[in-house]
Amino acid sequence: MAAQQGDKLEDLNLTSDEVKKITEALKDENFRNLLVEYAQEISDPENRKRYEAELTELERERGFDTKFVNPEPGFVLKTSVDGTKKCFVNICKNKLVEEATSTKSVRGTKIGEQWSIPFSMAPGREDVDKSGGKCVVYDVVFNPQTFSRAADDPRFKKLLQDTALDGIERQFAVKLDRGNLKIPKLKYKGCPQPTVIRTTTTTTENSTSGTKNDFLNGLKYPYDSVAPPMPETARERPRVDTTGSKVGGEKDRAPSENSPTVPTYTLTHRGIFDMQQCRDAPDARTSTRPQELVVAVDLPLLKSAKNVSLDVFPRQILLEASQPASYKLDVALPYPVDEDKGTAKFDKAKRRLTITLPVRPAAVPKLPTFLPDDTPHESNDGIADCRLESSPKLDRESSPNPKLDRDSSLKLNQDSSLKLN
Repeated sequence: MAAQQGDKLEDLNLTSDEVKKITEALKDENFRNLLVEYAQEISDPENRKRYEAELTELERERGFDTKFVNPEPGFVLKTSVDGTKKCFVNICKNKLVEEATSTKSVRGTKIGEQWSIPFSMAPGREDVDKSGGKCVVYDVVFNPQTFSRAADDPRFKKLLQDTALDGIERQFAVKLDRGNLKIPKLKYKGCPQPTVIRTTTTTTENSTSGTKNDFLNGLKYPYDSVAPPMPETARERPRVDTTGSKVGGEKDRAPSENSPTVPTYTLTHRGIFDMQQCRDAPDARTSTRPQELVVAVDLPLLKSAKNVSLDVFPRQILLEASQPASYKLDVALPYPVDEDKGTAKFDKAKRRLTITLPVRPAAVPKLPTFLPDDTPHESNDGIADCRLESSPKLDRESSPNPKLDRDSSLKLNQDSSLKLN
């Protein structure tokens, strides 16, 4: 609990001056009384209704019909979002949402029903799970009659779940893990927060003062009456009408929901930079080869690495997990590693498995040389190789005058003796 409160204080990103001012204000009894009174006022249901009525009136003056949808608990879907964070989807109900309708559909010789299911949803909000880890919570609200039909018909309940997941992925550009979808024993995750259904009114009430309406219309407003264009990724999703309702009965679902999920991972090259490798010398070995490969795998639905199977090969990593979530990862490594000296560590707070593998060193090339092949060179043990060969025989041509050769030899001996004396 203390660690969880510490994380919340870090998210506030307060300066030392702000912390000092808050501390001094909390010492004042009048400030504490005003703070308690404000907390009771915003938590009072009657004040909340009055607040919503005032906002509805202001929106009507701008030409919008606003309805506050307070979600009523139903059931919860548990999964992960983008493969990095745990996610909860609250399937709720409220009578302000339109009821689902169906039409008969004939495909060949088969006759069935095609459903259009309206719903309302809000952007995801951050929350914490029971272990204190961060998670994302989405609210999807349906009509009570639609919700009751899902409780009686398992096939319709599956259609309701797919409608909620498709709507979240399309509207907020996220990816939900459908292969590890669970239904915990919860009716609602977090604190209920109302969503807003805002539509353009067909007739705008004119005020007695036209100048006031002109002034309000000239102000910037965060909501536009024109719906934003649908992103490219949403066009590949199942068909959805303009009111946010989904057409059911199609077969273009997520491929193989029962197959293991491929977790997200990062592959980092790690090494030590040495300036000696950048010298302009024959023995300098400038290389981008790392000393270690670090593979970080995000497993948001696992509490520990107890049920994780990890196999490391010189050029490959295989990871599999079946309980409580199904994951499978096959990574090809860019460099050969020493599989006997690697390490793996699971971070319970981040739900991340970090695998560190040392890279096998590359073969050291021979130093460049400009000496001929028959020149003595230094061996690997530092001892010079001396090649002993017999001296070549010199053929001396005999002089045609033996007497001249004898006189020359005598003169040479005399001159040598003179120099020595």
